[in-house]
Amino acid sequence: MNKHIISTSQGGLSNRIKCLISSMKIAKETNQELVLYWPKDYSCNCNFSNLFENKIKEISKENLRKIIRQKNKKFVLVNDTESKIFSDKINLQYEKIPSEIKREILYYLNKLKIKREILKKVEKFKKSNFSETTIGVHIRGGDFKFIKNKIGHVSNDKQFIKEMKRELEKNPKTKFFLATEDKETENKFLKIFENEIIVYHKKTKKRDEEGSVKEALIEILLLSKTKRILGNFGSTFTEMAWFLGNCKPEIQIIINKQAFERFRLNEKKKNNFINKIKKFVYELITPKHVRFLDRK
Repeated sequence: MNKHIISTSQGGLSNRIKCLISSMKIAKETNQELVLYWPKDYSCNCNFSNLFENKIKEISKENLRKIIRQKNKKFVLVNDTESKIFSDKINLQYEKIPSEIKREILYYLNKLKIKREILKKVEKFKKSNFSETTIGVHIRGGDFKFIKNKIGHVSNDKQFIKEMKRELEKNPKTKFFLATEDKETENKFLKIFENEIIVYHKKTKKRDEEGSVKEALIEILLLSKTKRILGNFGSTFTEMAWFLGNCKPEIQIIINKQAFERFRLNEKKKNNFINKIKKFVYELITPKHVRFLDRK
């Protein structure tokens, strides 16, 4: 019997939240203690306690290493963000997710209590800037565009602009709340759409600052308050906004068909042999008493 369920994702904010709610589910269903490993790094340089009210036992990297070395202490490490713990293939599937699985995900997600000061900022901004015609737009810029598998090219600026202009043709009163971590993208869209764009003016300049993570959570929550979201392909930021909106916002993932086909082709060309070797080596050097969930 396992004594600890340890959430260990080291990705960005949305990936960590997905991993944590998966860990919460396992901990409850197995009646085990939930433990959180939430390191401050470039991907998420902010403590869990600065974002959420929940009192969850946290451990450091040193403590995690000690736990792994203790052969008489059994535990489960949860380090995958694909949400396979809820179902086999629901990652980034939105409306395709079965209703019962959606309810289960929301049950655990709603157990996370976001800091009151963050919620107050969200409500204040929404009240001052949003209306019934506000559409959420999430554009992932920056390093996402340089990932080797070309996933960052599937949702390109040209396609977003085309869809936003289409929305304005249908209703000239439409306003767009734009969430992006890339200042260059933000300036580009402000110049094109001028008075039709709403942005949350961030105080932090760099992604690896603590404040940037809080502002990212604010933007996710603001996106979740819109009735319709134009989202970025492959981004858990868009996905988390949809989940935090209780899966109610109408979601449209912006896709360039040619770029999508190139992405699919790159995925097929992945060297499965190398991946198997990596997995073999990883399992070879990992202590036998450590059991990982969802490690590909």
